[in-house]
Amino acid sequence: MVRSPARFPERTPTPDDPRFLDLFVDKGAEADVVLAGVPYDGAVIGRKGCKEGPTAIREAFRYLGGWDADRGASLKGLKIHDAGDVQPIEGDTMATHDAVFASLAKAVTRKQVLVVLGGDNSLSYATFRALHQLHGGKWGVVVLDAHYDPRPYEGQPTSGTPYRRILTEVVGKPLKGPNLVEVGIRPYANSPSLATFAKEHGVRVVPIGEVRGRGMDEVAEEALEHAGDGVDHLFLSVDIDGLDQSIAPGCSAPGSGGLTFEEARLLVEVVAADRRCRGMDLVEVAPNLDPTGNTARVAAQLVAHFAGAVHARRG
Repeated sequence: MVRSPARFPERTPTPDDPRFLDLFVDKGAEADVVLAGVPYDGAVIGRKGCKEGPTAIREAFRYLGGWDADRGASLKGLKIHDAGDVQPIEGDTMATHDAVFASLAKAVTRKQVLVVLGGDNSLSYATFRALHQLHGGKWGVVVLDAHYDPRPYEGQPTSGTPYRRILTEVVGKPLKGPNLVEVGIRPYANSPSLATFAKEHGVRVVPIGEVRGRGMDEVAEEALEHAGDGVDHLFLSVDIDGLDQSIAPGCSAPGSGGLTFEEARLLVEVVAADRRCRGMDLVEVAPNLDPTGNTARVAAQLVAHFAGAVHARRG
């Protein structure tokens, strides 16, 4: 791991009324949540730029407070450690995945929750593999994404391959198809062959139209029920392109009709509130494709909501 390239302004901590950055601690052993970045976009199929995502999300943390008005709850007492960035192997996605796996497996303990900032969506495979190495057992995965992402590949994997790899390549097959739930699949963003793969493996797919018809409250609870059925641990993966392009334009494959921020927030909080949730990743934030900086701020806020739900379950 290397130190974060982000540079935060000097400020005086306010322990009784903390802002989000006041929650960060220097010693990893003290932390409840461990944060790591992977500045790599070598596997992106479309527009590149998400290798700058970890830095942009970290810098967006400066805009966040430590008080959730909806819950009436403070993040006071939560400790977050930024372990820095995993150094990618440029031009070699497989080698980068191996480096991510090795680094993350050492960066976090079984008592801590991991948050990984991407980087491209191919990295979800390496993050999941590291968490499985650490915890073992059976897993459920909830995905927020516009795309199925179980593409076949030869040689180097891509940002469209992570869930095929998680289902078929992780030793011991800790994730079964019925325990994988994909929420927010968008029209005209996928091929029928990928839908067939998902159906054949029993993956629970919730297209965006179903989210709108039923409401995210019901969808999120059902997603947790499916993913959590008979498993020991949970993992949450958020691809920022699952949100509508009016909210998160800075990504490889933006599109209209995606999830609203409130829908995404609710799914994140429902999964994070379950004590079996061991971590999340948030991928595909490409700040060079969004000069407003809004996409990074949306990502940072989703991380804060995840951390808030983790903190609440400790109470």
